[in-house]
Order: sequence, then C-alpha cells, then structure tokens
Amino acid sequence: MTETWRELAACRKADVNLFFMERGDSNERMDKILSFCNSCKVKTECLHYAVDNHIDHGIYGGLSARARRSVRRERKGY
Repeated sequence: MTETWRELAACRKADVNLFFMERGDSNERMDKILSFCNSCKVKTECLHYAVDNHIDHGIYGGLSARARRSVRRERKGY
C-alpha cells in the first residue's frame, strides 16, 4: 500500500488547531508551526494541495493564506 502525502506529513499527529492562527498570536506559535513545516518531507505536496484547492485559511506547506494567494496569482501570471 502506498502512503499518501498526508500520512507522511510531519504534522500528522499534531493538533490541527495549531495551524490556524489568529491576529495577535505570538511569534513563538508561528515558530512552532514552521518547525513542523521546515522538517516535513511532503511540504511541497501540502502547499500544492492548499493552492490548488483555494484553501484560504490556516498554514499549509509553511505558508499563510495570504502568501498562498500570491503563489496562486503567480501561477496565473497576474
């Protein structure tokens, strides 16, 4: 059986709520999120999933929703 990228994700056992930041959240929280993302072997697949599916909330592939919107615009050539 082939594992999916989600089964290989560094964050697969983490509390999903960690990845949905609110205004005013600390830099330490973002550092904790990025510690998962930066060490993840499927970070690119995660990012592509969020961009391709227009997910406009949370951290995916180490990028915020705002940063992913920029990626989406670049893909479309805007």
